[in-house]
Amino acid sequence: MKWQPFNSRHHLILFVLISPFVGWVLSELPGKKSIDSFLLIIVIASFPWIYNADFRPWLGEKSIFTVPRLEQYFVQRSWLQSPYLNAAKFLQTKSCNEIGFYFEDDPGGRIWEYPFWVLLHNTTGKSKNIRHLRADNVSQVKLQQESYKNYHPCAVITVEQKNNQQNPLGGINEQDEANKKLEILQHAYRLAWQETPVKIYLADD
Repeated sequence: MKWQPFNSRHHLILFVLISPFVGWVLSELPGKKSIDSFLLIIVIASFPWIYNADFRPWLGEKSIFTVPRLEQYFVQRSWLQSPYLNAAKFLQTKSCNEIGFYFEDDPGGRIWEYPFWVLLHNTTGKSKNIRHLRADNVSQVKLQQESYKNYHPCAVITVEQKNNQQNPLGGINEQDEANKKLEILQHAYRLAWQETPVKIYLADD
């Protein structure tokens, strides 16, 4: 969950709380017919954003009622659909239910993890256990807890940041990357699958 002021879904509770006050103010204003006309204009003006939104339109070929749900996840990031789907398919072939995310600090929100939580759901109905193995914010104190110190996932997913010239995997040095190895929480992993920008490492032990 991102806590940023431009994520309007977090404003919803404020809009709901203030709506009684707005209704009371409008009811006290003179000229009821003019107020009703004004409100009707506002409702009509909202139609283009409701029925013909850029990424979630109600009408047209890309309507949310006709486009499969899975494709809707990637409407804004279509270039990630293939690597994410193929990564999930690869992990579904492995008897691995403990999966770790190892992402570098991503203040811009360019690393998109949400689809993995959906795609990595077992066809049997049992969800895989997914944890973050790196945190560069206040959440890093959680990594010092025993439950994390002793956590040993059988697979680790990394996602490179686009146009990032730095080491995309943070703690992996050049020699380790050359050998296609990764070490996290004193456990070794080897690169088993990749499709830019996604890589999957499987535990050596």
